[in-house]
Amino acid sequence: MIKIDVSEKNGWAVLAVDGQIDLHTSPDIRKELAGRAKAKKARIAIDLTRVSYIDSSGLATFIEAMQKLKKGGGEIALCGLSESVRHVFEVARLDSIFAIHASSDDLK
Repeated sequence: MIKIDVSEKNGWAVLAVDGQIDLHTSPDIRKELAGRAKAKKARIAIDLTRVSYIDSSGLATFIEAMQKLKKGGGEIALCGLSESVRHVFEVARLDSIFAIHASSDDLK
């Protein structure tokens, strides 16, 4: 089970995810992101502070959201990655594609 809390910070919709991101939970995140990505110039930050695990389906979900957001002139950022989650992004070489911040407090 996954929990997603949504808040606003500095013009960004911040989605704080709590739980593991895998094949079973990615559809819930995908649905939330797709709904928000429809807005022109949407700015979405995904706070992964409370995520201990992410698999390839989670990565695919974030890549899909990034593509949709860029088409609409929007942005996506990732925040609060634990060492293990950051490692997954580094191995997949996605750390150079996504804007990654230490925390949502760094969003501007």
